[in-house]
Amino acid sequence: MEPSGEPPAAGGLAAKLRVAAEEAVPLLRALLDDQALLPQQAVQQLSFVERQVNMVLVNLTDPKGEKYRKLKLSGVRTKVRTKPEHAEALLKAAGFALTPGTDFLEWFWVGQGTSNGTLAASLAMLVLIARVCKRAEKSGMRSLAEPLDASIDGRDLAHLRYGDVDLLESQAPLRGPQKVGAVSGALMPRVWLEARLPQVANVLEDVCKFIDVGTREKVATKAIARAINDRRDKSAKPLEWANTLGKVAQLVAGMILVAMRRPEMCVQPTTPAEEALTHFLAATEPDGEPASQGCVTDAGDAPAAAVEPSNDDASRMDGEASPKKNTERLCGVEVLEQTAVPLLLECIPAFRFGLPHRTSTEIAYLREFPAFFTSSPYDKPFEVSLAELAKRLAEAYQPLVSEEASVLGLGCAIDLGHDDKAVICLIVA
Repeated sequence: MEPSGEPPAAGGLAAKLRVAAEEAVPLLRALLDDQALLPQQAVQQLSFVERQVNMVLVNLTDPKGEKYRKLKLSGVRTKVRTKPEHAEALLKAAGFALTPGTDFLEWFWVGQGTSNGTLAASLAMLVLIARVCKRAEKSGMRSLAEPLDASIDGRDLAHLRYGDVDLLESQAPLRGPQKVGAVSGALMPRVWLEARLPQVANVLEDVCKFIDVGTREKVATKAIARAINDRRDKSAKPLEWANTLGKVAQLVAGMILVAMRRPEMCVQPTTPAEEALTHFLAATEPDGEPASQGCVTDAGDAPAAAVEPSNDDASRMDGEASPKKNTERLCGVEVLEQTAVPLLLECIPAFRFGLPHRTSTEIAYLREFPAFFTSSPYDKPFEVSLAELAKRLAEAYQPLVSEEASVLGLGCAIDLGHDDKAVICLIVA
């Protein structure tokens, strides 16, 4: 599929983050070097700031998320009783600003993309705090005195976990006590899905069956990721696994598997004028055959309602779009590949900021790799079959794995007894 939109120049994205990081580093240094605070107290302040920023970013797509963009200054001082000025300064460096004449710090959301310095400031602060906390956990509190690096790249953004919140909003109400300091919300609220991707929201229960993966899927994604890295140039760094990208890729794989048996999910939305034109053409065609709904269907392509695509259709790789595809409507699973994936990634703050990505989906059939589908994941025939599958997919995904790519996420959705196929989705950034 096509990369979503025009990715911003890497220099522009990096420059925004660099400016934000250079502003934040002296403030972080002042907190960590403050002799009036114990190292544990400094880390607690960092955790407080991290949680407040995460609450804002996680709820960006939620219509009710505005309430998280305001913090009462007196409330901050109540939560942070010792030297709260450090936490206040870090919140301001993360995008919050004191509203004139009030007691509120407010995070101003002015748009999308790298032009939004507020989002850059928040992402940079999260990356830097994650570095400090990881260092303290790994090497002890004494490591807090070590210098802080202000450089931030796409790999750092892709690894952000946003408080480990769920990707999709849970249908069931939360039960039991919440962990203290936990971030509430979901990156993709149900109300957002219903508004932006109604064809997915309507069958969300079916799609969710493929989100909690089993042993077979986990082993498969690890083997495929390893095969992809084995084919990379020896001078290039291995692609690292990004947890959030893996969640999105798994959701996309499940969506496509469900879409292949529900053609209504693969209908590209039209305007009333387009629908009227379609009906007019259907009524005036000489041979009486209905119009093709404006879809692009090449000879040999499967129709949108087909359960299984042809072998020529099974693989849809990124690349240069033909003029025909640019000017006419899409058919079948391509609708989800080229319209749904950018929308889903828009819910991830790093990609909403403009982190470039590429996506591709492959389909493997039972008739091609029978042992992969039917043997136990601990049996030798399964290992042999998986090795062949991983080799084939690594070759197919090769055009996506450029030197600029640094992280990946893989999703694998398998359905036996109904579809007898597996959908494997790769996202690289």
